[in-house]
Amino acid sequence: MPIIAEFLMKLVLVSDIALVALMLDALAVKMRLKKRLFPTWEFLGRNALWFGLIVSLVSMLGSLYYSDILKFEPCVLCWYQRIAMYPQVALFAVALWKREPFRVWTYSAVLSVIGALIAGFHYYIQVSSTPIVTLPCSTLGYSVSCTATFAPVFGYITIPVMVLTGFVMLLVLGALSRYTIERR
Repeated sequence: MPIIAEFLMKLVLVSDIALVALMLDALAVKMRLKKRLFPTWEFLGRNALWFGLIVSLVSMLGSLYYSDILKFEPCVLCWYQRIAMYPQVALFAVALWKREPFRVWTYSAVLSVIGALIAGFHYYIQVSSTPIVTLPCSTLGYSVSCTATFAPVFGYITIPVMVLTGFVMLLVLGALSRYTIERR
């Protein structure tokens, strides 16, 4: 496996672990088991635009790396996921330039929810032996089936999981940003 692809897979694994840790921390606070780790939440919330730009940019460049350099042809669902991710790079860049942190998260949340639903469905049809619907990729002009699994690593990470992680990260960053703004 090329070193960049291996790096991207490890980055997804670390991101998934961080997401689980953040969600467990939020659950512990909700159940009043402990107080929130404010420095971590505050740091992520204050810098959420930068992290959002990094997540969306790495997601975009990662998908271009897989398709243009490794020559993995994207399927129909991959294209839809790209449509939901690529504009977010511009959204975060403009938000950083204009210093408008609050409004960008609404747009990002809409795109991220749509993209996450598509990525979750894509992963489901990859791992399911009885998919809900079969996509006639060949009749749409695509030679790659949406059920094709490229580069499964760590037993669960495929390209749709990578994208799903990016979308969930953006949703969590948006929530942390709003939390931080409301606390001021």
